Amino acid sequence: MLDLQRDVLPYLRRDGAPAGKTPSPPGTALIHEYYARSVAHKKELRSVFGDAYPEYLDINRPKERPTHKKYRKEVYRNPFRSYPGRVKNALDYIKQADDFEIQFPTVADGTLDRFEQYVGRTFSPSGSAVNWFFTEAVQAYLDDPNAVMLTLPEQGPLSDREYPEPRFHLIPSENVWMHRKGRFAVLCSPRRNRVIMPDGQAKNDGLVVFFVDHDSYTVARQVARIESTTGRGHLQYEWQILGLSKWAFDPLHPELGVFPWEGPAPAGWQTWEEFDPPRHYCQAMPAHKLGKKRLDHNADGEELYESLLADAIPHVKDGQQAKSDMQIEFNFHVSSQEWRRTVKRCTNAKCSGGQVMVIKEPGQPATSETCPVCKGTSVDISGSGLDILWVSDGDSSSMSVGNAGLRMPPGAPGGFIPRPIEALQELIKELNRCMHEAFTTINMQFIRETPQEVSGASKAKDREEMYRELNNQGDHLLTLFQLGLEYLDAIRYGRAGRAGLQVPVVMVPVRYNLENAELIRQELNEAKLNKYDSTIIEALEKKMLEYTTGKRSEQFRRYELRTRLDPFRDMIDEIKFYTLGIQYMLYQEGPEQIEAIERMWLSINFDGLVSDCVLDVPDFWERNLVEQRELLRERNRNLIGKLTEKGVNGDMFPKLEPMTFNPPVDLQQTAQTPDSFVNPK
Repeated sequence: MLDLQRDVLPYLRRDGAPAGKTPSPPGTALIHEYYARSVAHKKELRSVFGDAYPEYLDINRPKERPTHKKYRKEVYRNPFRSYPGRVKNALDYIKQADDFEIQFPTVADGTLDRFEQYVGRTFSPSGSAVNWFFTEAVQAYLDDPNAVMLTLPEQGPLSDREYPEPRFHLIPSENVWMHRKGRFAVLCSPRRNRVIMPDGQAKNDGLVVFFVDHDSYTVARQVARIESTTGRGHLQYEWQILGLSKWAFDPLHPELGVFPWEGPAPAGWQTWEEFDPPRHYCQAMPAHKLGKKRLDHNADGEELYESLLADAIPHVKDGQQAKSDMQIEFNFHVSSQEWRRTVKRCTNAKCSGGQVMVIKEPGQPATSETCPVCKGTSVDISGSGLDILWVSDGDSSSMSVGNAGLRMPPGAPGGFIPRPIEALQELIKELNRCMHEAFTTINMQFIRETPQEVSGASKAKDREEMYRELNNQGDHLLTLFQLGLEYLDAIRYGRAGRAGLQVPVVMVPVRYNLENAELIRQELNEAKLNKYDSTIIEALEKKMLEYTTGKRSEQFRRYELRTRLDPFRDMIDEIKFYTLGIQYMLYQEGPEQIEAIERMWLSINFDGLVSDCVLDVPDFWERNLVEQRELLRERNRNLIGKLTEKGVNGDMFPKLEPMTFNPPVDLQQTAQTPDSFVNPK
């Protein structure tokens, strides 16, 4: 149970912060041990995969000229900018898998508040609880693994007749002041509360702080900024604490008893405060860090996690360095160094040895500055090369370049200097290697490789590696989501004694749609060629239809309906009619025999019956499976006539004569065929 003096008040002696600005954390004694490392890890991820030039590239080149470093920053383009997005898209396969499902239990008719509706489309600005989790939480799982997924209501219920309204909250790591797993957490919400200032104006910079332990919670809000001090907050802020109530007693009017009171009490009154935090009715503390890979922890339950992307960071940094060097090498090849001969001195009459004398202020002595025309070379040059190496024949008297140049022979070189291409080729190889290692390290190389560029064995191996990785990640993420749903249900219905009655089961998928249409086609051909089980062939045919026509197409719906309603879908029509004849021959009076004959006729007439229902019943595809089956069976009976135990439409069942099947004729064996047929004249 939360204690006001021990758990809450020490964190409330602080100022507010405008929306979008991170409030300063409490003192070292009030934050968890890994606070600084958690924030540093988040910043490192943002730096590595962001657009800005990272500082560590400067550290890698300590002797580089400032002008060259400035040039690198201006032309920098992060080749790994899309890396987190591609990994996020891979994690989205979890929600898109065919066997991902949220199974809600059946509730009694007339239930006033259904949990399935509560977590539906209106649950959050992102939509349903599922959409919120895969939009917000999964992204933070990559970008900020030490963020906390909190499940609590922001406001307490206004009356005993109302259900609490718990929501999911994503608390970034810089706002996680304290988190001891399963025991205690202090979390500052990114949202702000309206604060009344002393002049009556309102500002949206009041902090909202959640306190939660294993059985209770409270929410503290800054509501006003006052000049006088208070006993439970900062000197300048007044806090509203959920579960804290003030009571008063007037000795002069004891008949009034104890009554609630707000504000200063009249003289002689007795006032006191009671803190009774609301219960959350959850089996565990409803606040979990998102990370999976734990890097460090201590005995108090404080933990440090690192991102799924962390193992790829060394390869990403090496690749960024190679890419930055590539840009310089490309520039050298496009604008290579150049030798030029010059026979003219600088055209600036004031230039002397590349310097000009300038008087900046009247009465002040002249100072020497670099000539703006020749840039200090003292000769007339022009061009757009990255570096121009100029050579002069000198003047007729000294045969020197400038004032301190060397004597050059008349045959000085000229033209562009060719630069070897090997360095650029090696940098390209290094970038590709780093890119490959970055994806391979987290077992997601399949999302980078183009399937047509590698062999079938390699594709299968890479795909299986990613299957296993997605199974691993999906189990962790969906376990968090399952816990979140259980917490929502417990907080909303626990006080009414209905906790656990409507909790859904989140089915963790085991197979994912990593194939494309070409791969499915190859697998389907192989399955048919090797005569695999019909169940495997049907699954591949269904995927092929999904890729070709889509799940909402009539072709896909027809195929799916046949696999669910037609028990004889693997039989050809000849076998169906033969089986039907045997059923007529062996008919014995009874409803089971009639049912068997109707099922066979339903299989024979299936495609035509579906076409009739689609035309005559506009909402046929929107109906459930039981209603669709009854519609098909009713129309099938209209086609074949009503079967009774005494026969068809009152007559006897038809009797078929015995049938004899001869083997097919082999044209290559002339003894079986007339000679005139084999050797026509």
